[in-house]
Amino acid sequence: MTASCATGSGRQLGRVHSVTEADAAEFQYLTGQTIAAEDLLDGSALTALCHESKSVFQALCETGGRVIGPTPGTKVRWGSLCSGSEGIWFVFEAMRAVYADAEWTHAFSCEVKPNLRVAIKSMIKAASGVAQLPDGYCCFENCDHMADLHAPCCVHDQKCRVQAVDILVAGIVCKDISKENSGGATGSTERTMRAMLAYLDSHPCGVVIVENVIQEGGG
Repeated sequence: MTASCATGSGRQLGRVHSVTEADAAEFQYLTGQTIAAEDLLDGSALTALCHESKSVFQALCETGGRVIGPTPGTKVRWGSLCSGSEGIWFVFEAMRAVYADAEWTHAFSCEVKPNLRVAIKSMIKAASGVAQLPDGYCCFENCDHMADLHAPCCVHDQKCRVQAVDILVAGIVCKDISKENSGGATGSTERTMRAMLAYLDSHPCGVVIVENVIQEGGG
């Protein structure tokens, strides 16, 4: 499969590993569990799920002779594009607890809506129990600028260096492909996807996680 990138060139996509039916059943179990609301509120569910996922994937990888997760002392930097309310932050905190021997750094968020940028910064400080945001963390204002060397940042009120990360999480705008959108296509889905690809062209990273938007009705 070929995906067009922001620069107009082609990007060849290929399958690196395939899974067996037994592997798929394990994945289905992990993603199909029902979680009690109180366990989500106190944070225990995410940590428990992370431990369980680690065990499942470790067993799968041992079969192929591979190692799952960062080894002790590994530095892992992550960032997000189209961050929304940055709920993924809590998932990475659970991973930090499970892989405690690794050094986890939240490099940046990127969100175009000013009210959500304010909410992200407040959430990180409140959830971390600190008065100041972590050193080196940036909250960029528009994914269209993330392919550049520097982009506007609302944490430092200036253009900051756009950093490469080990793990990128992106939530592409879904309005153009959502059946719930009655206002017509705006081009925002394509624009944000191209912005993500442009960032990856200039800042390659090891793992990219893109939110999969499933249309109502199974589309």
